[in-house]
Amino acid sequence: MDENTKRIYDKYGINPEQREKENLEIIENLRNELDEMNEERIRKEFSEGIDENFDNYKPYLRDGLFYLFVEFESNIWQVVQCLTIKAYSASITLTNHIFERIFKLALILNDAGVAPKVVLQATHAACLRIVKLADLKRHAVDLV
Repeated sequence: MDENTKRIYDKYGINPEQREKENLEIIENLRNELDEMNEERIRKEFSEGIDENFDNYKPYLRDGLFYLFVEFESNIWQVVQCLTIKAYSASITLTNHIFERIFKLALILNDAGVAPKVVLQATHAACLRIVKLADLKRHAVDLV
């Protein structure tokens, strides 16, 4: 404690240890109040999100098609959870991670010569930024 603070404490008969203890109690009480308010807010927002959004996203949790890529099951669950509670930035990040991983696997399989068959009519044009059209055609199931 600096000399000026010590002089003020002495002048007004303030016990520094007692004052520190009181300040810590005040801080702890404020933190507890803040924690309670935050918990209430989060519970409310999550509950509202589930009530408003769960029915929209539940098909993604039960459709077996999404689990063809078993290693992505937990990521898909996390994306649905984020969408349900309106954590959109997190869901975008996770979705990007899934797509990036799927594209990497596709490239690896293509390089190994064991790429899965492709339905060209269902393939988005953006894939051409990553995969050559000739490679897609070579693996296409819908070309006659």
